Amino acid sequence: MIKTVSVLFLAYLLGSIPCTYLMGLWLGIDLSRRGSGNLGGTNAVRILGALPGLAAGLGDICKTILAVYLARRISSQEPVIASAAIAATLGHNYSLYLGFAKGGKGVSPAIGVFLLLAPLPVLPGLGLGLIIVLLTRYVSLGALVFMAVLPPLLFFFGEPRPYVLAALAMACLAYWRHRSNIKRLIEGTERRIGRVV
Repeated sequence: MIKTVSVLFLAYLLGSIPCTYLMGLWLGIDLSRRGSGNLGGTNAVRILGALPGLAAGLGDICKTILAVYLARRISSQEPVIASAAIAATLGHNYSLYLGFAKGGKGVSPAIGVFLLLAPLPVLPGLGLGLIIVLLTRYVSLGALVFMAVLPPLLFFFGEPRPYVLAALAMACLAYWRHRSNIKRLIEGTERRIGRVV
């Protein structure tokens, strides 16, 4: 029990590292006060520029890969590993280091987690999400499509049930965090690629 709690807490702490925010500070920019104010990769690219924004977004992916890798090294139980994935996502969305109120929207953690745990199902999901982004220029729509198809893809590829359930929980979290984007998509006011505000 103590080991499980330790694994989850470690995953949360790693997930809480605000890579985009730290990149912004390094460049002299408070990302939480610019653009959408979100600390995800999309706002980072818009405000910080393509290279630093993508580097920070890659950091968000890598921190969750590390969290789940360590969880898998500490525990071989799939429910514990899946719970660590959710804990890392919660850390990303509600960072301990930023007072819990600021963070990303949970898509980068999903990419990182399942690139490590189940890479084959992730690739077609990422491909579909990218196609949606290229066709519509809505990053949020591509992200939402990716999160929606990820749980069924994991199920279709025969991945362990705890991983499928973790993906479902992470998708629900992502949709909750994207609720303002969903509203703007419905209203036709969502920002497209190339727009800062």
